[in-house]
Amino acid sequence: MTNIKKLLQILIPGIILAIIVYALFLFLGGTILYLLGLKYNNLLSLAKFFGIFLILSMILDFIVVCFLKVLKELRGLTDTQYNLLYLILDIPLNMIIIGISETLIKGVSCSMLTAFIFSIISYLFGIFLEKKSK
Repeated sequence: MTNIKKLLQILIPGIILAIIVYALFLFLGGTILYLLGLKYNNLLSLAKFFGIFLILSMILDFIVVCFLKVLKELRGLTDTQYNLLYLILDIPLNMIIIGISETLIKGVSCSMLTAFIFSIISYLFGIFLEKKSK
């Protein structure tokens, strides 16, 4: 019984935190994309769009970061080379993920220019958060 209590003590706050983070991302990301030209029929379609976007971007970002860290170790990349490669990979991948998310969710329309600008903004925001955490 104590194992179940411990699991619930970890699981419930984790779920609450995930919902809060998702809501913040939905609000901030949705606002930015809306201002850049994203069109959506209703909030549910926008929520689905961001759900798919978040899942795909977390998976692909994990793969890209791991690949670049291995490359950095094997080839001895400098931090500048690492960051440049990450920039070159991150922006197109975000654009592709936005395109996939848009295709999967009816009622959401996003131009490539909007996806490009949002990808640049999210890259810069990620760099800012990374610098803040160091």
